[in-house]
Amino acid sequence: MCHNNIFIFGPLPDGGVSRVDGARAPVYNAVMGAEKDIALYGEYVGLDGTLIEASLAAYRANSDYCDRRIPRLTERFDRSLSDKNGAVKLACVLAAMKYSREKYRGFGIGDDVFADTFGDIAVWCRNNAVRNGSIGLDNYAWLSHHLRAELFRIGRLQFQFGRLYCPTGSILSAAKKLWPLRLGDKVLNVHVPQGGRLDTDDCLASFAAAEKFFARHFPTFGYKCFFIDSWLLGDVNASLLPEGSNILAFAALFDVFAQTDSKGFEDAERIFDCKKRPISELDDSTSLRRAVKALLLSGGNLRRGFGTRYLR
Repeated sequence: MCHNNIFIFGPLPDGGVSRVDGARAPVYNAVMGAEKDIALYGEYVGLDGTLIEASLAAYRANSDYCDRRIPRLTERFDRSLSDKNGAVKLACVLAAMKYSREKYRGFGIGDDVFADTFGDIAVWCRNNAVRNGSIGLDNYAWLSHHLRAELFRIGRLQFQFGRLYCPTGSILSAAKKLWPLRLGDKVLNVHVPQGGRLDTDDCLASFAAAEKFFARHFPTFGYKCFFIDSWLLGDVNASLLPEGSNILAFAALFDVFAQTDSKGFEDAERIFDCKKRPISELDDSTSLRRAVKALLLSGGNLRRGFGTRYLR
């Protein structure tokens, strides 16, 4: 995340934005309206000038389209935006942050959580550049949850409103293991944002902070537990990773009730930081990558575990 560089928003008389460290942000006197929002929020989430200029150019070339959609992105998912190029997606998401911030304020949520949550934009712009060689956002669908105030980063982890589910074919066995929980119960989905160590103490602090956060800001949601569906809980990991692994320690924080094979290359993409390619060409510069590459070369597969964690 970029805590040392983020802005805590508060309009200045000249239209600028105040930084956490008291320094002054650039003032974009030459742009107004959505263009100003794109420029300011682009800096807010730590994007470089090239990305901000690309998103501004994309907005100018598609202003009628963008202006019709930007105010509504905090209310519903816009399928048509998924078909636009990365720069247009980025422009719309950045401009819509102004409306998301109003939603946050309506829920009484502070700028610290807002900044941490929307720091994901820089992560996914970076992923699009590294994995696809493209500018802007590829994963608008994921960022749409942030815009609609359905997902929040609280410390090391992200938490999202959700319902308890299990893989197809495991419903009966899962239902027995989950009792008294029921499939379809309200839960907080847990996600592990990219970057940083998966330290157990940090994760425990996130769970504790999340309980207080949702009790304060969303007291009527009535969730039953935390829930995760991830390769980090895959049962094959025990044979791949050494004792004391942070990944294994993280998995132990949950009661795993189902397992399934990973589909496609999505989970491996996160590990190897690339799109699908021949297994022999995958990078093996870390112990985790070497272990997973050996598994895949042997014909094995990553697994996904489904787990719950009760409120403490």
